[in-house]
Amino acid sequence: MFMVRLGFVTNSSSTTHIMMWKGDKEALRELLEAHAKHFDLHYTGWGDEDGQLSVTADEVTTAILSCLESKVQSASEFAADCREQAERNREYVENENKERAGSGKWMEPYVKKDEDMARRADEYDHVLKVDFGDNHGDFQGGALGMTMDYEGRSIRIVDAERGFYYTTEQNR
Repeated sequence: MFMVRLGFVTNSSSTTHIMMWKGDKEALRELLEAHAKHFDLHYTGWGDEDGQLSVTADEVTTAILSCLESKVQSASEFAADCREQAERNREYVENENKERAGSGKWMEPYVKKDEDMARRADEYDHVLKVDFGDNHGDFQGGALGMTMDYEGRSIRIVDAERGFYYTTEQNR
């Protein structure tokens, strides 16, 4: 049977920026400033209407820190959430594989990702997740939302000395 989705379909995207760090909540500012070179970004759009978009490290830091009070989690709470999600995904894989051999295999990388994130979070005190997107997320559209979504999606920082981890997940 062929199914067609009716209604509005979007090609919207966003990227979740995940930061984990040791120390108090306010230490995040110093960590972002220490890694400022990762946040001066430029994006050239597909058409003339987008042109060249740019963001500075100061703009990105200000945006991220504006979410600190409302979105920060303890790392242990985040790790517990990741473990619960991994368990739900593992059950899905097992149930799908019972019904149709191997049909749940596509979900196995998500189980591993959630388990890895939980183990990583165990090493830190705080976690902050901020979404940047073209037309949805904590920061949507404009230079900040689009540039951090399209160009910022490849930011990876592992700073064991300072106790800082920064990664991204694409939401497509």
